[in-house]
Amino acid sequence: MPALGALIAEPLYVLADTAVVGRLGTVPLGGLSVAAGLLVSGYSIFIFLAYGTTAVVARRLGAGDEAGAAHHAVQALWLAAAIGAGLVVAGWFGADWLISLVGPAPDAAAEAEVYFRISLAGVPALLLVLAGTGYLRGLQDTRTPLVVAVVSAGANLAIEIVLIGGLGYGIGASALSTVLAQWGAAAVYLVAVARAVRRHDVSLRPNVTALRRVAAVSRDLFVRTVTLRAAFITMTTLAARLGTTQLAASEIAFALWTFLALTLDAVAIAAQAMVGRLLGAGDAAAARDAARRMLELGTVFGVVVGT
Repeated sequence: MPALGALIAEPLYVLADTAVVGRLGTVPLGGLSVAAGLLVSGYSIFIFLAYGTTAVVARRLGAGDEAGAAHHAVQALWLAAAIGAGLVVAGWFGADWLISLVGPAPDAAAEAEVYFRISLAGVPALLLVLAGTGYLRGLQDTRTPLVVAVVSAGANLAIEIVLIGGLGYGIGASALSTVLAQWGAAAVYLVAVARAVRRHDVSLRPNVTALRRVAAVSRDLFVRTVTLRAAFITMTTLAARLGTTQLAASEIAFALWTFLALTLDAVAIAAQAMVGRLLGAGDAAAARDAARRMLELGTVFGVVVGT
């Protein structure tokens, strides 16, 4: 249940943004749809920072190598920081071009650019959160990610209500509140990994070989995510071609769809942690049984949510 709650909190966070910005009108909401689509696509293709880290950490934990698990977390954080910095630079200089590819109306494009540029400051934090979440889930600690997700989502909503509802600011305030919440969440994970580093006397230095190993763990997942996000960007582009109202409607529908779809990932998180730990302990038979049970549970959840 904690894994499920943590996943639900993130789409709820997006739904809150959509609800608050939606009160500003269809043009800001259309701009949010374009900017959020680009931002989510930009960082979510690196979801392997969470899923790959969970699997490796769980396996090392099962083998009794807690220091190795902490070392992997450090390298995952370094990789997240490097990717995040690169995305910020690329996004800043490519903002106009990226937004023009989607093709919104000029007024919606202006709103999208404001939201996009401000939100870039939170991209490194998002990737650090992915890596930190993967580490804690590998340790089978799903409670902390749940608390962090819920508190940061609540903080974001509160700041948005004050800045937009109370002080009358526009879509830029929504982006700013998001950035503040993201860095607050990232700080929690950095502290968690730092404690593990001190406890197990692990080096904080980046290791090129280890960084390559972190990236290689989830190569297939990276390809899968790129393909999936390309489909979502295509959907947003087609909606933008139809008009600002249709674009705003697609943002609401997609936020709801994401809320439902990501709840199913709770099964994946449990499977990664359980199977990884069992494999690390050398119990392949139990790992196969756990994987089979998770496949059955995933099928049932998929049918229920899909209907």
